[in-house]
Amino acid sequence: MKRLLICLLTLTLLYFCGCKEEEETKPSIDTTFETEMNEICETIAKLDEEMNSIQPGTEQACSDMLNQLNTMEDAFEQFASLHYPEDFSYLKQYADEAHDYMTEAVSVYREIYSQTEYDSEKDEYAIENYRRAFKRMQAILAVLRGEDPNK
Repeated sequence: MKRLLICLLTLTLLYFCGCKEEEETKPSIDTTFETEMNEICETIAKLDEEMNSIQPGTEQACSDMLNQLNTMEDAFEQFASLHYPEDFSYLKQYADEAHDYMTEAVSVYREIYSQTEYDSEKDEYAIENYRRAFKRMQAILAVLRGEDPNK
């Protein structure tokens, strides 16, 4: 009986002292990185909203769009130049890709707006690069929130 009591006491102590299954811990994010990331994301969201509000038929539409695209490219450059925490350093590659895609999109849009004739193939190419830039950014943000970026 004494042995059974000691075994039960030992098992109880092991259970309550942390010998149970470990909970998965999420890597911590540096507050400076988080603040910078939030500021850049807010800037990009605001730019995207402003770009979507440009009226295509107006006299200023082309110059407004190019100005917004240039600012968007700068924001993606900041996004790529952030110092990613060690636990998330692998995301830097995706941030660089996002910046490269945005740079390509903006370059093609500059070319499109400088031409007198509309080129639908270039427009589609620019749109695809723009989407890829945002897709990589969204994947990075999903990982930072602890979510699966493929969902």
